Amino acid sequence: TDLFEIPGPEDAMKNAARFERLWDAEIERCKLKNANDLSDADKEKPSLSKAAWQFGRTRFLLSLTLVVLSMFFQIAGPSLVLKYILDYLKDPNSPLETGIVLVILLFLTQLFRNIT
Repeated sequence: TDLFEIPGPEDAMKNAARFERLWDAEIERCKLKNANDLSDADKEKPSLSKAAWQFGRTRFLLSLTLVVLSMFFQIAGPSLVLKYILDYLKDPNSPLETGIVLVILLFLTQLFRNIT
């Protein structure tokens, strides 16, 4: 074939089977909940959005966390650490260790911004 092998967690067959399992569990949950209800108005219908949320919840929350961290480091580097570096440069009596720590901190904020 002309396609690359897809790693296990990204495989469409595995994901489809997992989503189908979650959908079947949602249907079963509604059946059990509706077993004692006599009227049609009170019966709960299976929710595709609940099954979809369950399916993608972990990846969504992990992605959201990484985006928030990336934004934090994107702001922290230039606005906070760079300000302290400029303040350090204004004072000729500042200790060398402080400057080294600030430069390392700037490097780390940019590194973590790129990693996330």
